[in-house]
Amino acid sequence: MRTATGIAELAGMGLHRVVAALGVFDGVHLGHRRVIEGTVALAARLGAAPVVVTFRPHPREVLYPEQAPALLTSDRQKVRLLGELGIQAVVFLEFTPEFAGLGAREFVERFLAGADPRLVGLSVGSDWRFGHQNAGTVDLLASLGREHGFEVQPATEVAAAGGQVSSTRIRAAVAEGDLGLAARLLGRPYSVQGTITHGKGLGDRAFGCPTANVDEPRAQLPPDGVYAAVARVEDAAVQLPGIAYVGRAPSMGAAAHPRPVVELHLFDFSGDLYGRAVEVEFHEFLRGDMVFADREELRVQIARDVARARQILLA
Repeated sequence: MRTATGIAELAGMGLHRVVAALGVFDGVHLGHRRVIEGTVALAARLGAAPVVVTFRPHPREVLYPEQAPALLTSDRQKVRLLGELGIQAVVFLEFTPEFAGLGAREFVERFLAGADPRLVGLSVGSDWRFGHQNAGTVDLLASLGREHGFEVQPATEVAAAGGQVSSTRIRAAVAEGDLGLAARLLGRPYSVQGTITHGKGLGDRAFGCPTANVDEPRAQLPPDGVYAAVARVEDAAVQLPGIAYVGRAPSMGAAAHPRPVVELHLFDFSGDLYGRAVEVEFHEFLRGDMVFADREELRVQIARDVARARQILLA
């Protein structure tokens, strides 16, 4: 999957006629998938390449930093998921205060309506807003499309599990530990992707249960505790079963982490993961966070966690 920082770069990739899906797409959930499916279908009808134009960082990190949401997908996850849906390239536009000040018309004319590649179609959610103070509507976008020669295709909202599918609703479900609801809204198990870093090493040295920390400070995490999990290393298709701990690791008198971390243990795996990107899928909650009286109590509990997770994942 190819990425770019501006739509003009697509021409250098051999993409001279494109249909773009426009949005943040955090989570690439069922609602986003409807937009993407419409983009792919419209591109096929118009003889163009389907692409996504999105923003980095999340706009709320710039506009309302104190209210910036935790993220459901890293950029790398987003690119992989969009590629699996048929998107050929992803353009990450840099979202800055200056960018946020652009009017709707100026945004379209500066960033979308160039000569090469030629934008021939645009797909957005039916309630999508854009431009300074969200003044741009789908109707305005359609009017600009008629001026600049691109077709606008709004996608209707998607409802599931008793309400509208949205990134906000999924974040709340994950934060509350309702992984089943999150999975229904996403269309897949919830996952976090980050880079593997060295942890305290207590599990390896004392309990024969080597762990690695998955570092992604912006990710939305489920409640503290232990989960049956599977991991995908470096976007590989194969998934490895294991357990994941979420929390500050206060056990055994060691200094707690300053913020919650994800500690991953993979069953029967002996390779070196440090410095590599790993995506962890949370499948089932096993137990809450605990403080143990001694190492033997912790060792016994870890063995129970591993046995139960094996039963869940390998059945």
